[in-house]
Amino acid sequence: MVNIIEELSLKEIGERIKVARESRRMTMIELGMNLGRPTRDAGASYVKHLENGTRKTLKESELEGIIGYFGISKEEFIELAPLDKAKHTDINPLYIAVPGIEDLISALGLAQRMGDPAMGKIVLGHIKDQIEKSITP
Repeated sequence: MVNIIEELSLKEIGERIKVARESRRMTMIELGMNLGRPTRDAGASYVKHLENGTRKTLKESELEGIIGYFGISKEEFIELAPLDKAKHTDINPLYIAVPGIEDLISALGLAQRMGDPAMGKIVLGHIKDQIEKSITP
């Protein structure tokens, strides 16, 4: 059985939570409240500390609940990783020219990793729309 907390640092776990959240186009508030936080502020604060890796502790059972909310396996969660813009210089101009494209590219990567072609097609449609909005006067 995979124990993520033994395999990844809290910072690495936070990065993956952020990728999963952003790929679903959720705010920190939405995720926090969906995970049971009672107020908008508490929800945002909870997710912010998770994503920044600044929580002092995180129980495996709590992390399993978060992963379960996203509907992915522990293995899929471990595979999530933020896009390293420095390594992808071929798409850096897109990040500058097209607002919101970074989130969409993250969502496309998640769809590909999950083997979900339907989600991939939807995300590609959104990417196309964002690019067209950016270049149309």
